[in-house]
Amino acid sequence: MAVGYFKHGLRGGTDKIVENNGIYLEFYHLPTKRVVKFKAFITDYSESYNVSFNEQDVYGRMDPIATYQGTKRKINLAWTVVAESHAEAWENWKRVQDYIKMMYPSYKKFIYEQKKGSKTPEKFSATTLASPPLLKMKFMNLIADTSVQSLEKTQKRSRAKGWPMRKFVNYTGNGNAAEAGLLVVPGSLQVNPQFSDRAPWFYGGSKKLDPHVPPPLGTPRPEEFEDYVASSPFIIPHEIQMSSEFSVLHQHDLGTQTTVDVGANSKAGKKVANAKKAIKAAAKSYAAAKGVAAGLAAAQKGTAARAKLANAQKIQKNLTKNKKTNVDPKGFGNFPYGNK
Repeated sequence: MAVGYFKHGLRGGTDKIVENNGIYLEFYHLPTKRVVKFKAFITDYSESYNVSFNEQDVYGRMDPIATYQGTKRKINLAWTVVAESHAEAWENWKRVQDYIKMMYPSYKKFIYEQKKGSKTPEKFSATTLASPPLLKMKFMNLIADTSVQSLEKTQKRSRAKGWPMRKFVNYTGNGNAAEAGLLVVPGSLQVNPQFSDRAPWFYGGSKKLDPHVPPPLGTPRPEEFEDYVASSPFIIPHEIQMSSEFSVLHQHDLGTQTTVDVGANSKAGKKVANAKKAIKAAAKSYAAAKGVAAGLAAAQKGTAARAKLANAQKIQKNLTKNKKTNVDPKGFGNFPYGNK
């Protein structure tokens, strides 16, 4: 039998219940593809939706003009990490530390070595930011990507004759955080180990972690009862309270949607086709009108040129007539030197 993710609790505890029914909070780190799970001891859960409008006041209008910008969704979550054994307390503390690492970005380190034969074999490195801390989180159907999850009520007739239809709630698409998780940006994180009213385990050097818990009768000593020896004093919290906020980045469209059939045989499609024909006819008419206007402009230019030519010819004719009239037929063309 394969050993599940939760395997350090006491026998008969929450391990099997959580593992078999998927009652756990799962985080998937996108840059490193690492997974951290916590038993779903949820102590607080709330969601907030902030609808943003840009309101602009204008002259002569009592109410502002509101332009929609977007809707932001945030999740506030608090959960408690509780240990049933020393081994589980150790694993819980490691998981908390792994989750804290997910709050930081990922880096790439480039190493440059000296050429072979160089007297200085020192290495030079440069570190660059590779990716931000993005997560996918999932908690059953409450925190999940609705594009791959569905929770519906169905009806099914009972096998016994005469019995009425029975209603069932069908939950499909129960995947892991990598496949069906909600893409989130992690916000502030609070980690609060309990030391006062819930006694932690404090051990000094060379002392066993679990010296007082005997193994179950008639069974070999399981992994959760392993003896740990410490070389230095250390402390492991029995209970850790955690809380954080997350900004949701949806990977699918949200809101209501109206489907418009624009196929050739639909009413909307026929309207679109008629509109296209009208646009083509208008464009053709415009081109014809443009050609007529160009012809009229050319005719007007020709008429003006002909009128100008006729006027010039008339002026020239008048000048010629006047010249002939001024010539003296009796020979006084040398005036004023001749005698009149």
